Amino acid sequence: MVLAKLRAASTVETVMLGNFFAAAIGLPALLAATPTAADIGGVLYLGVLQLGISFIMLSLAIRHLTAVEAVLIQTIEPILNPVWVFLIVGEAPSLWGLAGGAVVIGAVILRSFWRAPPESALP
Repeated sequence: MVLAKLRAASTVETVMLGNFFAAAIGLPALLAATPTAADIGGVLYLGVLQLGISFIMLSLAIRHLTAVEAVLIQTIEPILNPVWVFLIVGEAPSLWGLAGGAVVIGAVILRSFWRAPPESALP
């Protein structure tokens, strides 16, 4: 929602600041663990490719979205994770998981068709 308010400003810096805060919060857990080279490589791979590129794309697109649309679009990714697990591993999601996913995906679809009137059209 903060990013939607910064339409005129660059949103990349805001996204980077949020990620730095997340890294600082997670640093104690990292220091308490003993990661292997494969662990570090996996985290770097996922951090750059999965999160890094998607955050850059989101920060560029956020100027063209409302706050609600931005939140709903970001919600799709964790909702689709069980779908990818089912397709690749064969583990079926529970009935409640399917119901929750249907609610979120339904909200995204409804929001894409229903838009508030432009501000200039309001009395």
